[in-house]
Amino acid sequence: MKYAEEKTVVSANQGFYVVLPVRDESGAVVEACREPIVAWAMDPDGVVEPITYGGSMIRRKLFLEGNCDVLCPNGDVVSENESWGSLDDWFSCQK
Repeated sequence: MKYAEEKTVVSANQGFYVVLPVRDESGAVVEACREPIVAWAMDPDGVVEPITYGGSMIRRKLFLEGNCDVLCPNGDVVSENESWGSLDDWFSCQK
């Protein structure tokens, strides 16, 4: 399936989630929001982006504060530049 005529979209395996920090009124991170990844979109350059029920995470990233990181089925959390061995490790690094 083509996405905007330049991306190929494939279904995602179960167990992958986008994780986002949830902040309270003071700006402190209080929990992690998990959104199931339902598909992956890849452009001709090989850049892969997760798609959730809310849409493209790269496009939504422009409107979100913080990172859009991926929780993998094995428990690792990965981002464009970093990785963590667990969701707890990822959570402790959020500010």
